[in-house]
Amino acid sequence: MNFKKTTILSLCLILTCSQVLAQKEALIGAAGAAIAAGVGLAITAENIREKLEADATNYILENFPEKECFELKLLTFSASQVFDASNVSIIPFTLAEIDKNTLAVVNREVLLTIRSDGWMNEFGVDVTKVSYRLLDQAAWDDLFLNFLRMVAPPLTGGQQVILKADSIPVYDKLASKEFAEFKDHPSTIVLVSKGASGYTSVDRYKPASIGEEGFATEKIGLCRLKDGALYNNYNELVMPLRSIGDKQFLVADYSEDFKIVYSEESFSLFLKRTNELVKLRRNAANEIHKFLHQL
Repeated sequence: MNFKKTTILSLCLILTCSQVLAQKEALIGAAGAAIAAGVGLAITAENIREKLEADATNYILENFPEKECFELKLLTFSASQVFDASNVSIIPFTLAEIDKNTLAVVNREVLLTIRSDGWMNEFGVDVTKVSYRLLDQAAWDDLFLNFLRMVAPPLTGGQQVILKADSIPVYDKLASKEFAEFKDHPSTIVLVSKGASGYTSVDRYKPASIGEEGFATEKIGLCRLKDGALYNNYNELVMPLRSIGDKQFLVADYSEDFKIVYSEESFSLFLKRTNELVKLRRNAANEIHKFLHQL
């Protein structure tokens, strides 16, 4: 009996030790895999960044041989989003042409890298799902101006505000003492908003006067998007923008290539060739504006 008990006890100890060792090995293996995955994630993010930069450089070299000296920089890049293969968005590059003798910047452009659905797979960046648009200051300002025309609140009576690149009208919110005089004036703009509770509110703005000289205006190059409105470089309101809900879209046909779309305070483009909506983040749009206008 003692021999049997000793044998059974020994077998139990062996089985128990084997289970403990197996659990330890599994934990070590899982930790090693996690560490390896973390390292791989970091390397992949950097590789993708380098691939995007290399492909953008190749695009310029292949399609614009007249550019003999230039500097190409990635304007914005979010490593936390590059692994989402369904992420359809725009990554902008700044392109500065340089005089190779004086090293002075002689021209500024922006290269929009447009990533379509599935632009990244297990092998890296799928170049067939990436396209490019090169815009100079005039082309960008025209695009931005058409965006502002779409999102500018209407005048009293529903007419559109007249906006020009060199003269964006500046507006002041009506004070209570001015309401009776200006609320129905044809130069007053009417902003209709709907809050989270569902209630609709109406605000009115009149052109900002500058004494006997007339009304204040701002150049488009000195404007930027902020908090659902247009501001100047001094953080002063230029003009409020239309208010829309979370699932609402404002759309304007721009060219044979794309439509301009405004949603959730985001400046977006709808690509007609691929039927995809690509977003350009508001801060990226502002940075493009600053670069092209040397602000």
